[in-house]
Amino acid sequence: PAQGINRDERSRQKYGEAEQPSPAPPGRSPARSCCCARLALGFESRPHYDAHEEPGGSLSEIQREMGEQPIARLMAEHGLKASDLVEASDEQLTHKMVARAQRGRRLTSNTMGKIRRAWALATEGELRDAQLFDYRP
Repeated sequence: PAQGINRDERSRQKYGEAEQPSPAPPGRSPARSCCCARLALGFESRPHYDAHEEPGGSLSEIQREMGEQPIARLMAEHGLKASDLVEASDEQLTHKMVARAQRGRRLTSNTMGKIRRAWALATEGELRDAQLFDYRP
């Protein structure tokens, strides 16, 4: 490439005027991410959806935060910490899974089962999912 030509000029030469970037749409920053930047700069013409959205809003309608769960209260009553459940579990259970369960982040049924089984091992008492969580997966 010629020394005196900047990147925009090289882009014009390579792609022509039709492919030139347009200004970023209102509310969009050109440097958000690779996909977003390409769209904001006018290199992609497809409609853009944020990672947590889909056309029609189906994913954004799913409630992900359920509020503090009964397991948090029960752990406090029994004097248990997340590390106690992790150590008691013979499965792959992480502190992050337990923290999300206490906080009320929506869990999969598999993760709920791991936490329920770890609770049973740590306290030597069986509880159903309905006693540990306010929701179903």
